This record gives sequence, C-alpha cells and structure tokens, in this order.
Amino acid sequence: MPDGKILIFMQHGRSAGNALCAILQEEFGDENFFKLGAYDNITKDHSDFLAAAGANRHQVYGGHFCYGIHRHLAAAADYITTLREPVERALSNYEAWGRGRGYTIDQWLDHDYDSNDGMVKRHIGVGENDGQPYDYLQDRVLDEDLAITEAHLQQAIAAIERDFALVLLHSHLIESTVMLQRHYRTRPLFSIRRQFHNHLLHPIRVENYPSRVIDKIHEKNRFDRILYEEFRKRFLKQLAALPDDFHEEVRIMKMLTTILSERGVQMMDEQQILDRLTAGLNQLLQVGRTADAVQVLRRLTVKDCMDRSFCLKAIEIIKQIGSPEDLATEAAIYQARFGQDPALQALVA
Repeated sequence: MPDGKILIFMQHGRSAGNALCAILQEEFGDENFFKLGAYDNITKDHSDFLAAAGANRHQVYGGHFCYGIHRHLAAAADYITTLREPVERALSNYEAWGRGRGYTIDQWLDHDYDSNDGMVKRHIGVGENDGQPYDYLQDRVLDEDLAITEAHLQQAIAAIERDFALVLLHSHLIESTVMLQRHYRTRPLFSIRRQFHNHLLHPIRVENYPSRVIDKIHEKNRFDRILYEEFRKRFLKQLAALPDDFHEEVRIMKMLTTILSERGVQMMDEQQILDRLTAGLNQLLQVGRTADAVQVLRRLTVKDCMDRSFCLKAIEIIKQIGSPEDLATEAAIYQARFGQDPALQALVA
C-alpha cells in the first residue's frame, strides 16, 4: 500500500461487499487480508479484529466494519466503501435476511437497524457488536439504536472527506473496481470464483413493491438518501472526467465479468469457470472480436490462482488469434512469473 498505509474496506450490507471482499482477498492474498464476518466456514468478530490489529499482521481489512476501527491499527489507514441506493438496499436486506426469517416487510423495517439510515450510522461509527448497538468511535455499548439527525449526516460527510480514499457505487460496480485498481495500481480487480457472491436470484425491482412500503423506506432512510445522492453525484462527475483508456478498461472488464458471472450461482467451480470462459471466447471469435478475446485472456493470466498449465494454454490461444506483439507481451509476463520454461520456448519459437 502507498506510504505503508493499511486499507480498510468498510462494507455496507447488500452493497456488493462480499464480492469486493473476495476481489481484494484474491489480489492481496489470504495472509494479508482480514475478513470480518463469515468466510470459508470461519467467522471472525470484533474481538478477533482487535487481536489481529494488535499483532499487526494484515495490510487489508474488509467486512462490516464501522468507521473508527482505524484507531486500533498500527499504521495510518485509507478507508474505501461502496454505497447503494437506499430503497434498493433496504429491500435487498429484507429479501436476503428478513423474508426467510418470517418477518413481514413492515416488521423488518421496524426491526433492522441497518435498514434505518444504516449507511450514515456506519460512517459515524455506529453499528452492532454481538447483537447490540455499539459505538466504535467510543468503544462502548449503546442502550438503544441511534436516531439519525442532520448533525449525524454532516459528521458522516466530514469523516468521508477526511479519511476515505474512494467512495464507490454499487450501481457502477465495474467502473468502481477499475477506479480502485488504478488508484492503488493493482492488477485487474475481479474474482474468478465469487464475482457474483451472495447475490439474490432475482434483481430488486422497486416497482414490484407497494408504494406505501417505498414511502416507509424513504421515511426511515431520509439521511441515507441525502448521503447517497451527494456521493453519487461526486462519483459520476469523477467518472466523466476520466480518460478514454479508463473507459476502454471498463468495457473489457464488463466482458470478462459477464463471462464469470451467472445469476443464481454464488460460487463457481473449476469446470463452470472453464465452460463459461470457453463459450465466452468462442462467441467473441465468431463475431470477429479477436482483440477482445486476447484482452480477456490477458486479464486472467496475471491472477495468482491461474496455474502454469492454464497460462501456457492461454499463450497457445493468443498465438493462434493474436498479433506477434500480443504473443511477445504474454510470453514475457509468463517468464517473469514462472521463469525459464521449455514449453514456453516451443510455443514462441
């Protein structure tokens, strides 16, 4: 990380947080990434975070953190987060967690702290800890859930402007990941297996819910709506000012993530990945988009989880469909990663 900083991804519920955690975990490596919450049959809570922070073992922290946890870290930290349109987010919260537990939508909105200005709360350090309202800036249990005011909204905006390197949008996830990639100069940011992790089988459609429900969500998320709209405008203004090569990268990454995403499949196995990749590349080749097929392959071969045999196969395909420059570039990347290899020499001879 730049200047030895630590990165904190502050995950809002139902805002592509698990997918982004998976992306960051794959990029930075398991040993450098601390995941708050459940991952791979392991659940880590706030006490686990405090132990990890005290041991100074990680460069990146991701999960349902609240603002204020940087005070426990040994180095300065950048926060990043992803915001989602508040009505969609509240409905997604209900569909993911409330309906299956037997709540009506009204009961859930009255019960769930995160569906009541939850984004503002998280940005001022208020969340839950062991099922109780908790202030992470003061490290204390709260007697009851916090009722958000205009002062809290301004406190949240001030915290973002002071300590957040990036505020991204759920509705522009690919643009957000490319922005994140360029800000921290990482490899392409996507997840091989979990690009669509923890999504709903059917997308949220606000028009499918009664108007009185939408009105109630508006009422309970008044300040979240103001916060979201402010940073939505800032994001779109920043996006419009980015150069053409940024938007070209977004175009390629949208192709790749479409190949690696299937609604209803939370986590792809190896055969599913290969099947979808083969079909996606063939479709591009059938319509003469060989350059796009090469670009898709090149973003896969830099991932640590793609082994020597996959990368050799990719070079074989690039030799068949790409330019001599494409082949030379990919061969150099392969050699830098795997060293001298007679199989590679045979391909490029």
